[in-house]
Amino acid sequence: MDKDRLEVASAFVSGEDVTAYDEDGNRIVSLEGINVDNVYLEDDDGQRVEFSKSAPVSQSEIEEMRNLIKTLNDKVLQLEKEGRQ
Repeated sequence: MDKDRLEVASAFVSGEDVTAYDEDGNRIVSLEGINVDNVYLEDDDGQRVEFSKSAPVSQSEIEEMRNLIKTLNDKVLQLEKEGRQ
């Protein structure tokens, strides 16, 4: 697998894991614990695609999302309850 290549329609990079999909959305590659110096994506022109490094999510953002999810769940339960009446 020294120089193996595989055409993919899209890829998702998470930490040291890469999952790639074909045009129909089927997963065709799943790599775990990769070294991004050795495994990389290329665009249609053969140029290496740089992996973006995003900052970790802050605790306040996580708490905000938890509250939003709780609010949405409460609304769904309320709507379900009203629909049964």
